[in-house]
Amino acid sequence: MNRRGFIYRLAIISPLLTLKLGCTGSRSDWDHIGDFVKEVRTVILPSGDGIDIDKLSLEHFVLTMLQDCFSPDDQQRFFKGREALDQYCSKQYKDSFKDLSGEKKLEIITKINGKDKEMDKETLFLFAKVKAKIIQGFQQSELMMKDRKRYELVPGRYNGYYKIA
Repeated sequence: MNRRGFIYRLAIISPLLTLKLGCTGSRSDWDHIGDFVKEVRTVILPSGDGIDIDKLSLEHFVLTMLQDCFSPDDQQRFFKGREALDQYCSKQYKDSFKDLSGEKKLEIITKINGKDKEMDKETLFLFAKVKAKIIQGFQQSELMMKDRKRYELVPGRYNGYYKIA
């Protein structure tokens, strides 16, 4: 038995199978969702107060979470939600979401956040998941954990004068 050959073939074949089986959507579909994530991130977490949100690369975190942590059915719902958003934008503004101006994108994202009745349920699903992952990524970022929050060990400080009801 040739163990080295077996291990070598296993090392080459397993990543290829993972790439083939792991991705349900094409690269361009994820690029469209990535553009949507960037727009939502600029609305939810604008840069300011000495914080440069662009350095945190939250878009990469959110896309990784959407691709790896959700089932293929949910991923298909993401793509359907993105298509429904483009259809809504073409119906209302005669242009796709990607090509709209900043004010119109802000208006649409505000409508989605308000759960407008005109929006498709798949678009609302996509927005809810993207918003949750943006907030999760920001709260778990190095900026928040080291610079903004004060870290204490689990039991916390001992306060002998704390009143107990």
